[in-house]
Amino acid sequence: MLKSLDWLGEQVIEEIAQKLTSGVNRFNDQLVADGKGELYPGHGVATGALKSSIASVSARRDGNRIIGTVGAYGVSYSLVIHERYYPFLRNPLMRRLGSGAEMIAQG
Repeated sequence: MLKSLDWLGEQVIEEIAQKLTSGVNRFNDQLVADGKGELYPGHGVATGALKSSIASVSARRDGNRIIGTVGAYGVSYSLVIHERYYPFLRNPLMRRLGSGAEMIAQG
């Protein structure tokens, strides 16, 4: 009696990649919210432009990697504030590193 096996490896890999991409997007959205919460009047907020410029770019699959980004877009002085005065995006990232893998894995 012959048995057959239907190989679903590629389908399974794609499903996992989709779930992980969704998880990266959730993680990045949380970093955006946390980053905006780090800025307040007298501490990185004068006009609100920097705070409103913080956003994430949808995660995408690049070969075996999933890439998603968070940043302050379109505000020329954002890096100056971040590097010289207050790391408003790095601090939330460092706080969430421990729980990030779980959030991403949940999709």
